[in-house]
Amino acid sequence: MYLILVNHFYNYVKTLFVRTLHLILLQTKKIWYYEKVI
Repeated sequence: MYLILVNHFYNYVKTLFVRTLHLILLQTKKIWYYEKVI
């Protein structure tokens, strides 16, 4: 039971981290793109 819980929590954190990283990358890409255009 405990292992399943830990595994579930780990997957949740991993997903959250990946999403956050992806969003940050998208934002920096956007900013970089706009600076290039302007």
